[in-house]
Amino acid sequence: MKNILLLSSFLFGFFTLTAQYKDSLKTFQKLTKSLEKKTDFVFIPSGSFTRGSNDSDMPTPDLNGYYFRNHVVSVDSFFMQKYEVSNSQYLEFVAAIEKRDSLLGKTLLPDTLVWRTPQMTNEPYVEYYFRHPAYANYPVVGISYQQAKAFAEWQTEKYNAKEDRIFKKVCFRLPTEEEWEFAAKGGHKYAYLPWGHNATLSSEGEAYANFRCISQLSVYRDSVLIDNFGELKKRPVYLTTGATVDTENSQYNSDVTAPVNSYEPNPYGLHNMAGNAEELVDAYFLRDASIYEFMTDERAKSDAPWGVTKGGSWNDTGYYLQYPVRQFYKSQDDKSSEVGFRLVMEVLDY
Repeated sequence: MKNILLLSSFLFGFFTLTAQYKDSLKTFQKLTKSLEKKTDFVFIPSGSFTRGSNDSDMPTPDLNGYYFRNHVVSVDSFFMQKYEVSNSQYLEFVAAIEKRDSLLGKTLLPDTLVWRTPQMTNEPYVEYYFRHPAYANYPVVGISYQQAKAFAEWQTEKYNAKEDRIFKKVCFRLPTEEEWEFAAKGGHKYAYLPWGHNATLSSEGEAYANFRCISQLSVYRDSVLIDNFGELKKRPVYLTTGATVDTENSQYNSDVTAPVNSYEPNPYGLHNMAGNAEELVDAYFLRDASIYEFMTDERAKSDAPWGVTKGGSWNDTGYYLQYPVRQFYKSQDDKSSEVGFRLVMEVLDY
């Protein structure tokens, strides 16, 4: 009799917990739909994927050649910004901080001098890119890792102070490298690009992203200077339907970033996960060199850069658009005309 009572008590508790879980899940799903309607954040489901070097990676004596072994990682669900953070969003942040502390606000301004590059016609962007209304919806660049972190902290404070907020408490932050890669894949299993295949141009010869498109072969390290580079550029571009484009007489190179909502999104609804602006991730992997397959040089370990960007930029070739590929920067204060960021939102209480 005692065993029957214990079993009945266990079953009652189990079904009660199950019912509570279902109610909680329904509430979360309802809030998620509301958030996606009212903001530019979308839900990224949990899952697993294989990280590591891709087939075109080769061990080289420089740091760009060190890619770690393939291994499976799991990612919890999270929310990610559909678009890269825009100039207008970042300008709002700077203005809000300047009202509290004008000196602090000035330290958070982007470095527009990153556009001043020899032998390029980018000088007007030094004055106009960040503040001119024509570029309001372009990704903010010229910001450092520290400034991006400050923006995320301000967004967290701002959201949690709202009386009409959807979730009770959240935290905005930079994505981890694992989260960024999982989101960039968009649910695709095998392709290294967000649109689900490894072609960079459509059958009409249009680029799928904003990048320096020398040719379809640019996904195979065509940015490396080699003796027959000119011949490589003249080879035909093989597209998704087998059609070809004469790359010798075609220009696909980008001169600058594009609006953050440009190009088709991946299946998760995320725009420009390849190209436009390299994106900062919150990665400290370089403090543990043991994960590298080719990291045997002690000098290379000591000279390791501070952090990583993902996705490639308007000024990168197709190789850097692939989600496994990393680009490095030397310190948390480094800035570039090619580097921007987007945020993820972590729900702490709903």
